[in-house]
Amino acid sequence: MMEEELVGVNAELRYITVELMKIAAQRNITFDEIAQEYIGNVYCLDRSVRKCKIAEPRAVHKVAAKERQ
Repeated sequence: MMEEELVGVNAELRYITVELMKIAAQRNITFDEIAQEYIGNVYCLDRSVRKCKIAEPRAVHKVAAKERQ
């Protein structure tokens, strides 16, 4: 991994950490609890994406265009 990529990844991790800390404070739970929930959601999303089969690439573009309206 190049140094620029590593800097970007670290910045994203810091952002996610701060947001998770805010959510944990709002819910009055520990950071560990919210982090476990977040990681579980990431794996759930990954499984869902892997199951999804798109027949043609244009279908993705059409959905994105609808969302912008």
